[in-house]
Amino acid sequence: MAGDSEMTEFERRAHLIKPYFNHLIRHGKDILPPPFICEFLGSPSAGKTTIIRTLDKFWRRQRFRCWTPQEGAEAIRYMDRNTPFYNIATGLHAYRILMEISEGHQYDHVLFDRCVFDAYVWLKYRFRKDQLSADTTRMFQEFFLGAADRVDCAFVIICDPEVAIARETKHELTQQMGQHTNHDTIRLLIECNRESYEELKGRFEQLVLVDTTEMDEKTMIQHVAGRVLDRLEKKVIEASV
Repeated sequence: MAGDSEMTEFERRAHLIKPYFNHLIRHGKDILPPPFICEFLGSPSAGKTTIIRTLDKFWRRQRFRCWTPQEGAEAIRYMDRNTPFYNIATGLHAYRILMEISEGHQYDHVLFDRCVFDAYVWLKYRFRKDQLSADTTRMFQEFFLGAADRVDCAFVIICDPEVAIARETKHELTQQMGQHTNHDTIRLLIECNRESYEELKGRFEQLVLVDTTEMDEKTMIQHVAGRVLDRLEKKVIEASV
């Protein structure tokens, strides 16, 4: 900052009130770290929503401030879902929230139901459906991955299609399948999620693949919770060095 002699009267007065706002605390990530951000993505009815709901309850009962942002699919309902523009829009919805929340301190934990890694997978899906060219797919994928380092943990949750559909229709009033909850689509989405994980795991160590096909709810939740705490404990140790 310019020396006091070079400051205007207004700058001097503004400078004098800075300590009131505790700028070093308010803006200093070394003093108050940003929230620990987890993303959950994967194939339909693999257990993602159950895990998020349980972790959210756990953190809040431990007196942590936890937030689960609204999923893009819930926020964006005015677009045709059978187009890559829909997945780009839902990805941008999560991207914007990620950018904002990772710069603040109002939460300890943030649990994303689909975020930037999910956008990467859906773009692959659209490419496999011949709805995007290879160059366009890669361009958008790299754009979303530009924010991936702000995600501390990313769980790719998948499940066998037969098991997934049984879970999906367990309490439904209809057996009619949704656009993305039929055997063929789930199989393709599992392939896209597996392929994406294999492509990115060497580049992003926060990625974890979890197949819940043989897991009951308790096992699934405890497995993921354990991996989250492993990552958190590692982060605490790194910060203390």
